[in-house]
Amino acid sequence: PGVRIPDGVPCRFGEADPSYGPSGRRAVFPTGPGLTLHDFRSLVELDLGGQPAWVPCRNFAAALRKAIEAGRESAPLEEALVEALVAFGMYGEAEALLTVLLEGAGRRHWALGHLGRVLRRGGRLKDCVAHCEAALDEAPDESRLYRSLTLAHAELEDLEAARDAARRGITRFPEDPTLRR
Repeated sequence: PGVRIPDGVPCRFGEADPSYGPSGRRAVFPTGPGLTLHDFRSLVELDLGGQPAWVPCRNFAAALRKAIEAGRESAPLEEALVEALVAFGMYGEAEALLTVLLEGAGRRHWALGHLGRVLRRGGRLKDCVAHCEAALDEAPDESRLYRSLTLAHAELEDLEAARDAARRGITRFPEDPTLRR
């Protein structure tokens, strides 16, 4: 899906050879590390409210990391970075980021919820189940934990455990569409 450029993150635009890749402008984030041709194999569309612009996924993630390190308002940038890493299939990077964020104050429950999702999306289903079960003792009001636990059990074809996890989640989040499904 298209992503937005967070406020205050510098970006440069240019035109690309129309025979290469999707149509539209190209964008790079100069605060990210040096780019190689290999980086351009995986592009994400920037949501600019008009003509599309495409940026290498790793360059976008690096720019978000730099903005977080620069001390900008981190919660929205952390959310954007985790969403981008998951969308790009960069599960190892997402797990490493969330592990660091687990140590920070105030965002632990948020990080616990996202870590369960990252483990499941990365195919580590048994790790996801163990993580979510343990994390629910600490963060029972984190809906992502119930969703990830339910979906991991379903993917492991343990449908009774999936139904049980969904029922537990629905008691706290009765309108959650994933749990209801």
